[in-house]
Amino acid sequence: MASRLATATIILGLAAIVVLVGIASIKVSQAQLSEEEARSLFEKLGCTACHVGNQPLAPALKWELILQELQKVQTEYGGDLDKFAQSIEYYGGRKFQSWQELIQQMAANVGRSPDDPEIKQIFEFFASYTGAAPAEPQETQTPAETPAETATPAPAPPAEETPKEAPKEEAKGIPFGLALAITIVIVAVVVGAIYMATRR
Repeated sequence: MASRLATATIILGLAAIVVLVGIASIKVSQAQLSEEEARSLFEKLGCTACHVGNQPLAPALKWELILQELQKVQTEYGGDLDKFAQSIEYYGGRKFQSWQELIQQMAANVGRSPDDPEIKQIFEFFASYTGAAPAEPQETQTPAETPAETATPAPAPPAEETPKEAPKEEAKGIPFGLALAITIVIVAVVVGAIYMATRR
């Protein structure tokens, strides 16, 4: 009886460790996108409706050139994302006041909120790409609150390029780490049950 209890305790302990490792791997995978994942998300969000050019404001820099500009944050802006954002000229010569204001405007351009998890992921990738720490959210004017003389609405892309708002994904698949942890726990429980049944 004592050996069965010890075996069951070991199996449950291993299962708990596996679950914790699975949860940790999920958090790590959500924390940082690879460059390929970030680019895919950038395209999925509809950012490429505007970000197709190779010149400033034509209508906006394409992916590769955005990354080139972000590499200048450390050398030209001392790692300050707000200063970098202030250097970006938006439609009509408007300048952003902060990194957060830039995020708000870009999120609004694709019909999302700055708090949208995918928007956060892409801008966290951009911030990490620069080597700068992401700026803490501050009270900034939303694009609608910007004074009228400086706010020029962004011209709409040509009709054939108008992005359709991506449907909100209600149901997503189980992340790989969690699926692996659940599978291992189930296998451990089944093996433990078989072991205990054969010991009788």
